[in-house]
Amino acid sequence: MARTPQPLLNMPDRVRQRARADGTLRVWWEPRAEHRALGFRAVELDAGRPDWCRKEARRLNAALDKALATGTRAPRAASRGSRIEDLIREYKSSPEWAPGLAPKSRDSYGKLLLVIMDKWGQDLVADFDKPTMKAWYQACYKARGVTMAARLIRMMSILFSHAEGLGWRAENTNPCFRMKLQTPAPRERNVSWDEYDALQAAAATLGLQAAGAAIALSMLQGQRETDVITAPRSGFRLVPVADKGETRPTWLWFLRRSKRGNLGAMPLHPEAVPFVRAALLPARPDDTPLLVDEATGRPYDEHLFAKRFSAVRAEAAKVLPACATIQFRDLRRSFGAHARAGDATVDDIEDVLGNSVASNAQLRETYLAAQFTTAARAVAAVQRPARKETKG
Repeated sequence: MARTPQPLLNMPDRVRQRARADGTLRVWWEPRAEHRALGFRAVELDAGRPDWCRKEARRLNAALDKALATGTRAPRAASRGSRIEDLIREYKSSPEWAPGLAPKSRDSYGKLLLVIMDKWGQDLVADFDKPTMKAWYQACYKARGVTMAARLIRMMSILFSHAEGLGWRAENTNPCFRMKLQTPAPRERNVSWDEYDALQAAAATLGLQAAGAAIALSMLQGQRETDVITAPRSGFRLVPVADKGETRPTWLWFLRRSKRGNLGAMPLHPEAVPFVRAALLPARPDDTPLLVDEATGRPYDEHLFAKRFSAVRAEAAKVLPACATIQFRDLRRSFGAHARAGDATVDDIEDVLGNSVASNAQLRETYLAAQFTTAARAVAAVQRPARKETKG
């Protein structure tokens, strides 16, 4: 039998409470029948936030008392309609949020939702129109910059699409559609081989072998930071692979990409193999991350790795000043540039980057999916340019 929840204490007038059959507590503000003629409707409150319930009930009571004293109708925000705050709560409790989004995406979206909540939390979902969103976009563009303005409008668009699914807005009424957002030019910074060598030398100087391995796995294998620093030891295996009629042991990286959830497999670049073998030498469980920070003895998280890469970059910049402008994500982009320079096709490169690969590929040691062949071509195409020999 469900346990009867304890009622919230010291609630203002017109707040009602009732235990549900599932053992939760329903709390709501309800005007009398004669008050409905003034436009007031029942408002659901959040039993998990007693202080907020009291504050919201007092606000509603004040609005009702003012309407009674002046003979006016309820202000729009005081009526029941679903608010942006309610919509955000619904969205974050839906499968679109979890497991629909990767943890890193949820963290990024969560920060945008805090901004939206602060600005629009008490406004009614049904009240928004395109001129309102256009005006806010222009204000954000001036105050927050082109990138943040576009991200906030796209986040609002996701919310309004979710509202349509809930029936809180009519179909095809998303006020953020076709707003012609300005977007910054894409970053085109590529890391040269000299800069890569400077980063690796700096990592070695600082005793940050794990950071050096991460740099190699991104530059030479084209993978995102999250997939590099969270890659389990079990994902790296020496596997017999048939090549031109011969079977030879080959180091492979098997992974499930964090952003899209798709599977991948690729051979390790010859320069990446020593980093992986060194990281595998200490005996640890197979399901633990390959890369472990030397100073703390624990696997990298996003913040710790950012600190280590920043240190490596600063050390490299002492020798090669151009390194100061490198971001870790530039290494993944550079993989594509170097693979293209080595005559890999766009399709081959995409199979390594993982942004156009079928998500249900079955990868086995004895039978590798078709993507493996194309990925292998792309990895093999990443070659250092031949050094010119001077005569004499």
